[in-house]
Amino acid sequence: MSILFELERMERLVQDIDKLKYPLSIPIRDYKMYEGKLKDGEKCSTEDWQDYQIDTPWDTLDSHRWLRTVITIPEEMDGKHVEMQLISGREGQWDATNPQMLFYINQQLIQGIDVNHREVTLSTSAKAGTIYEIAMLIYSGSVPGDLIFRSNLIVIDDAVQKFYYDFSIPVQSARLLKNHDMENCRRILQKLNAAANTIDLRKPYSDTFYHSLAEADELLVKEFYTTINQEAPLVSAIGHTHIDIAWLWTVEQTREKVLRSFSTVLRLMEQYPDYKFMSSQPILYQFVKEQEPELYEKIRQRIKEGRWEVDGAMWLEADCNLTGGESLVRQIIKGERFFQEEFGISSKSLWLPDVFGYSAALPQILKRSGVPYFMTTKIAWNQYNQLPNDTFMWKGIDGSEVFVFMPTACDFDRTLGLNVSFTDTRNTTTYTGIINPNMALGTFKRFQNRDLTENTIMLFGFGDGGGGPTKEMLENAERLRYGMPGIPRIEQEFETEFFDRTYDTIAKLPDMPKWNGELYFEYHRGTLTSMGKNKRYNRKNEILYTQLETLASMLKEKGVEYPREVIERGWEILLLNQFHDIIPGSCIEEVYVQTDKEYEEILAGGKETLQQIAEKGAKSICTDENAIIVYNTQGYVRNDIIEVEGLEKSAVAKITDAEGNTLPMQRTSEGKIVFYAKDIPKHGYKVFYYAEGNEETQDPAWDGHFENRFYYVTFNEEMEIVSLIEKETGKEFIQKGKKGNELVTYEDRPMNWDNWDIDVFYKKKPYFADKASEVRIVEDGKVRKTLEIVKQFADSVVTQHIHLYHDLPRIDFETHADWKEHNVLLRVNFPVDVNTTKATYEIQFGNVERETTNNHSWDTAKFEACGHKWADLSEDNNGISLLNDCKYGYGIKEGNLSLTLIKAGTYPNEHADIGTHDFTYSIYPHAGRWQKAETVEMAYNLNVPPVVVLQDKNEGEETGKEFVACDAENCFIEVIKEAEDKNGMIIRMYENKNRHTKTRMTLPDSVTQMYECNLLEKNEREIEVKEHAAEVILKPYEIKTYRIL
Repeated sequence: MSILFELERMERLVQDIDKLKYPLSIPIRDYKMYEGKLKDGEKCSTEDWQDYQIDTPWDTLDSHRWLRTVITIPEEMDGKHVEMQLISGREGQWDATNPQMLFYINQQLIQGIDVNHREVTLSTSAKAGTIYEIAMLIYSGSVPGDLIFRSNLIVIDDAVQKFYYDFSIPVQSARLLKNHDMENCRRILQKLNAAANTIDLRKPYSDTFYHSLAEADELLVKEFYTTINQEAPLVSAIGHTHIDIAWLWTVEQTREKVLRSFSTVLRLMEQYPDYKFMSSQPILYQFVKEQEPELYEKIRQRIKEGRWEVDGAMWLEADCNLTGGESLVRQIIKGERFFQEEFGISSKSLWLPDVFGYSAALPQILKRSGVPYFMTTKIAWNQYNQLPNDTFMWKGIDGSEVFVFMPTACDFDRTLGLNVSFTDTRNTTTYTGIINPNMALGTFKRFQNRDLTENTIMLFGFGDGGGGPTKEMLENAERLRYGMPGIPRIEQEFETEFFDRTYDTIAKLPDMPKWNGELYFEYHRGTLTSMGKNKRYNRKNEILYTQLETLASMLKEKGVEYPREVIERGWEILLLNQFHDIIPGSCIEEVYVQTDKEYEEILAGGKETLQQIAEKGAKSICTDENAIIVYNTQGYVRNDIIEVEGLEKSAVAKITDAEGNTLPMQRTSEGKIVFYAKDIPKHGYKVFYYAEGNEETQDPAWDGHFENRFYYVTFNEEMEIVSLIEKETGKEFIQKGKKGNELVTYEDRPMNWDNWDIDVFYKKKPYFADKASEVRIVEDGKVRKTLEIVKQFADSVVTQHIHLYHDLPRIDFETHADWKEHNVLLRVNFPVDVNTTKATYEIQFGNVERETTNNHSWDTAKFEACGHKWADLSEDNNGISLLNDCKYGYGIKEGNLSLTLIKAGTYPNEHADIGTHDFTYSIYPHAGRWQKAETVEMAYNLNVPPVVVLQDKNEGEETGKEFVACDAENCFIEVIKEAEDKNGMIIRMYENKNRHTKTRMTLPDSVTQMYECNLLEKNEREIEVKEHAAEVILKPYEIKTYRIL
């Protein structure tokens, strides 16, 4: 047979049959309307509601309306399949920001309505005269323009609808293959020919029509839908709806989105018995449980039945660059506890499809949490390089390995694609797939490891309020499971089953790929800096709440009550706001208005509680008059500057230690007392005393030079460093002719995503300060010399207090910025002379090395990379560290040690980073490499303030014994806390210098038992305790968790 124009003939038939699916439609216009949200709006009286016609234009953004009406099934629809149809005029547009609604029938929540889900079944066999009470809570969305809704009572012709899907799938397949696989295109067209010739469209809905329809459909079933082609490649598919906790909407709106989406899933499960669905993020289930208990119980039932899959490990899909190590552990603890308590299920995979890069600490965190698998798709957005594999074993910094599979959903032919794509980067994949022939073939062809297995996986369903899978996708899935000629077959399968089977099949193969280290995301580098205030709040609160837990644990034996409620509230807010759009700074402004309030609440509450328990604990300490008790919540002996509040109105002549030694002290410009203290015990305290009397003063002087026993430094008139010499080695660190502490702004106009991206070309347009003030001496005492300089960049003002300490080897740059510039980056540069091609950056529970060269595209792409509290360049016997108290975006290339300080994009938040900023960064020149120089401790000292209590004469214990101590300086105790099950205390520590270490831990006198646990605090083995001590072994970069009783 000739197939000339045969495809076009088939496509015309598809179009015409599609029009016959709805033989009858009756408009429903008249409603009662209530403006705004209203509790029980689906069933309360409508006596005071307005009369309203649904097609009245509505242009108010981000608002709600209740609509109610009563529908009676008319005679002409008796015995028919009747549905309610809602059309907004935004069909085909992006679902996440367009109108969405909750739909109620007879006061019961039925499902969500959105631009993808527009029909609600009233009855598959309607009875004339049946009355339905209809209620809708409509959210207008955030897309400008008039919304004009229309609602219709429609009849679905089930026979026509079935034939439409049976016929359209082969036709779509033929179109897809026409230019790529003509042989299979021809085969499909030949198989379609008989059915196309049989269907009689002359008199739709006549007996002749239905007879031909049945005969034609029988031919289609015989040709395409009788035998599954087991030889065809397999694409496993799992229904999913990715819901961002916040992004272009607030958390409050997400609480509604999850109700709409999950109710839609449940409704479709009633209609499609083979439908399988998976959703991560326990917080979403918590939202449902709080708002709609009946809906929640239906979800629980579907989970028990094996229709609905829960997995994902974390409480929510958290950012994995900026979030601290202990926070990542808490995300998993909280998520796993919820899944276990609510559903009796433990996670098998960490599910992070949309996160902007993955720390090299994650494999170990997962392994020690009992999570063997990891899933993402985001790395496919890379700008420079495509990962060479879509499945591999991922090896972390400690050697732990987890199995990774990255779903490869994408269109084969983008010109025929229906999927919304947010990037034009090559080889992109999606976590919001659509089941159709195009994506089935694209998903298979995009999979790079077909030599290992011909089975890949796709996630299908609209996200972010789009309601997940649609009936069209489920209808397509039913037909594609047989396998069209030239098209992989699709099978709905839970992702845990897919991971288990695939891991068992390929993980032990000799050619199984392996990826070592971080999964750096070559995109969205600006999220390391955007919304700096938010990042500062996160860092300060992470530190505050681990410090609060540690001090409360230290003092529990002294009768101080553990502040459980305060701690739980603090972590609740921290974990929520570590969502992968909130903390990166890529949300709308309203989100940050809310997070500011939440962070301020827990910051104030945490500080107050920390001080209260410190003061209560101090009551057990023996002191004389005028005592200053300094608690060290860190696991190393601390030598540091101590800042004392409460003596602003007292004249202080001197400060001494308990042995009477006078210590360096001075009064700050804010009126506080600071002094230099040595040998504060690990997880202990030390008592100092102040004597009242006349305070010493000295004449301030500044000539551009400063020297202490660690370094010589010379500044120019703009407080830029022109020379920095480390004394022990005589090393000059500043490159010849260059300047350190060089504040520079750069034009920041990225190609696509304003608040997400920094693109490599930003350095082409630097702007230096327009003017600088004269240097002013703010303090000059025995502890430090503080100098102030004010610089102006266009309309923005940056004020720096540079602290030069007599007894510390670092220089602090305490900075306040009043920022007014959009699309301008502020960076600080330290061009240093260090002979190395690698820089070391702190990450969660350890550190990583990255190349400083641009020899390869993989290295070039890392022009902006994440570091937490420090980064370092070291030679064999010297080096220099750049520390910070709330920044993350380091750029270290060709000897330039730099840090991005402010990024002020305009989308989606036009006021991002406009306003005041407070941050401190420090430069630390040192002898020896960073390991010997105690860079880790120096960075923690900058970030974690000692806890200080003033106390009068008091009876109590005589010594400041260490609570818990570890002999090895490279084994770092991160936190001591109450166990989640309240049975004993938990010690979390890690090795941070890549050394295999056997060490001794000193424990409190009351401890008689010690257990090694996993990160979920499940005991694994008992450790012998002898004379209040235990011996433990830590492998390089290993995280250890111990329970003490």
